[in-house]
Amino acid sequence: MKVGFVGCGEMGEPMAGHVLKKGKFEVWVFDVRKAATKAIGRTGAKIAGSLEELGRQCDLFIVMVGYDHQVRQVVTDLAAVGKKGAVIVITATTHPDIVVECAEIARKCGMAEAEEASRRARAVLGAGWPDAEAGRKAFAAFDAWLRADSNRRNPGTSADLVTACIFAALRDNKIMLPLTTPWSRR
Repeated sequence: MKVGFVGCGEMGEPMAGHVLKKGKFEVWVFDVRKAATKAIGRTGAKIAGSLEELGRQCDLFIVMVGYDHQVRQVVTDLAAVGKKGAVIVITATTHPDIVVECAEIARKCGMAEAEEASRRARAVLGAGWPDAEAGRKAFAAFDAWLRADSNRRNPGTSADLVTACIFAALRDNKIMLPLTTPWSRR
């Protein structure tokens, strides 16, 4: 999997560095300030010359830019050129209305379906996923709902929500790496 980071400032560059350090993913970076990508490029990240190049290369995007209008533009541009099924995770401090607007841009099922998916994702975390059995059952039910109706809600609606939930859980130390859940042992 290729992970692309948009924004290599105070937050984006260290986030990309942590992913790169794990050695499990090919890491790409883009920043409108070319100098911001030089340090992470020296550690092994591939530097995209444009947002379009990043969009065509990566499967997962972590967006860490400074302002709401930048988030909107990045999501719009990535949605236009990105791979089918690519996931966009907004980690920037962004007004909730912008996140909802961006969700509408990226999702294919409309706002009512997106709101229902968000509600169900919150319920999964509220049930104690991944630690509690109730949380794992809620996750399985959520996954089944996302895949129902010939995968209509998946991956465009589900992948970004699930990834955002996983990222938030990692960030809040609800999930510790390496995973020690029954399904992570292979």
